[in-house]
Amino acid sequence: MSYKILTLGEKEEWAKSLEKLPIDQQDIYYTPEYYALYEKNGDGQAICFVFEKDKDIALYPFLINSVNDLGYELDDEYFDIQGAYGYNGVVSSSSSQLFRVDFSHSFIKYCHENKI
Repeated sequence: MSYKILTLGEKEEWAKSLEKLPIDQQDIYYTPEYYALYEKNGDGQAICFVFEKDKDIALYPFLINSVNDLGYELDDEYFDIQGAYGYNGVVSSSSSQLFRVDFSHSFIKYCHENKI
């Protein structure tokens, strides 16, 4: 069980991760090219959270922005995430409840460690 964080600098690896999903899960709304449009537009940095366990995989692409840039006086830098327009959220090769729980725990840990 592991996860990795991909940016547009690793768009080939992002695309290859997406190709590991069943064909009906490989939607344009999850591609690095789609997220690149939003990053270029200034909507945030495009990131893809990739979780793998055994032979299963889950991807969660999102845009990340600093909350501090909104003018709040905070004790540290904090971030907010959002999906690009269209279908967004997690896409996965597994419907296993255990896989979903493991994904969730890994993503929550990542968010906590990165002040999201």
